[in-house]
Amino acid sequence: MSEVKEQIVLNENGTADWNLQKMARDGNMYTGPFRFKTSMDPLSLLAADRDYRKLMGEHAAMADDMMHNMAFALAQLKQRVISSPPFWNDGSTDFGGGRTQYEVLQTVLDAAIAAQEKNEERLRDRSSQMAENIRKTLEGYSKEQKTKVDEEEEGLDGAGEE
Repeated sequence: MSEVKEQIVLNENGTADWNLQKMARDGNMYTGPFRFKTSMDPLSLLAADRDYRKLMGEHAAMADDMMHNMAFALAQLKQRVISSPPFWNDGSTDFGGGRTQYEVLQTVLDAAIAAQEKNEERLRDRSSQMAENIRKTLEGYSKEQKTKVDEEEEGLDGAGEE
């Protein structure tokens, strides 16, 4: 996934861009730009879970792991994908990617999750940098205050000797 993460371009508006290039088992080459959300709010998470349960139906316990994985991928991508190439919405009114090969679906999901991870790393780095800047500022302020106090004490010591 690190190779995919390197291809993702984070935008300042909370989105990420990525370009799919995947040869599927059916011999078709799937290509095109995607834009993803880099985080999901609580309502999006609930909607993805609701869609997952809808896709799995009443007898979800009878489905194999691959079916669960496909339902999960479709539900997640419905919430994460902002824009996509034309093939993504062909033939499916509710779920983009529903007519692609499973490995294409999984590749796009991996990229969407990698976009979220890359954004979280960027936010952690920014937070660490801000904390370091604050620490340095406070250290400088503390040194200035100590110098002022020392100077005042020296001034008081010198005033009493006359």
